[in-house]
Amino acid sequence: MTFLLAFVVYVAIAVVFVLYVRRRTIKKMHVWLAIAFVILLPTWDAVLGYLVYYPACLFVPKTVIHETAETEGIYYEGDRNHFLLDLSDIAGSDRKIVSFASSDFQKGYKNVEALVTEQGDSLKSIRISPVVYRCEPISFDPHKSDQHLFQCIPASKVQSEYKVRTEKWIFGLAEIRLVKISRQSTGKLMAEHREVLRWINNVPFFFWLNMGDGSSRGISCPITSRYHDFHYEVLKPKK
Repeated sequence: MTFLLAFVVYVAIAVVFVLYVRRRTIKKMHVWLAIAFVILLPTWDAVLGYLVYYPACLFVPKTVIHETAETEGIYYEGDRNHFLLDLSDIAGSDRKIVSFASSDFQKGYKNVEALVTEQGDSLKSIRISPVVYRCEPISFDPHKSDQHLFQCIPASKVQSEYKVRTEKWIFGLAEIRLVKISRQSTGKLMAEHREVLRWINNVPFFFWLNMGDGSSRGISCPITSRYHDFHYEVLKPKK
C-alpha cells in the first residue's frame, strides 16, 4: 500500500513538473528532457543494468580451474558484504562473528580467516581499519542455529595457505563478480570465476533508494551463479 501511494504521488508530481516546463518554454527539446528526467529518476539503475548486463555477458563470464587442494581452513579477502563483523546481540552473548563463516564450518572446514573492513549488524554498518579475524567452532551440531557454533577473534597472522578473493562491481542493477583463488606462499593462481548478474524487480521504482516493491530476483550469465560456492569446488575440506 505504501509503495502504491508513493508511486501515485510521484506520477502526479511528475505530470505537474512536465506541464510546468511546457508552459515555461516553447522549445520541445526542454519538454522532452523534462519527460526523460522524470522517467529516469526512479528507473536509471534498471536502465543502466540493462545497458551493462547484456554486453558484459558476451565477454566477462569465465571459469578456469588450474589446481585443487584439501585444506583445514580458508582465508578470505574482498567483497566486504561477505565479511561483515557482526556485533549484534547473539542470545545475550557479546561474541563477535564474521558473516558467512558458518557455511564453511557446515562443509567441514576447521577454521575461517577473513580480512574484515566493516562492522555492525544487518541494519547498519560502518567502515573500520582492516583487521584479520580468525573464526573457530566452539561446538558443532548441524541441527542448531549457525550463529551459536563459533567465535571470531583478531589474528596477528594468517595461517591458511589458500586465499579466496572476491570482488563485485555494481552498475545500477547489474553486477560484475569475480572470484580468484591462489596460494598464499607463492601467489600462484589456482582458479578463477567471473560472472555477470542483473537484479530484476517487478516495478523498477526508486530501487536505488531501497524503495522498490520488495520483489526482486536475479538472472546471471552463466545461467547458474557460482559466486558464493565456486571456491568450494577448488578447496576441499581436509578429512
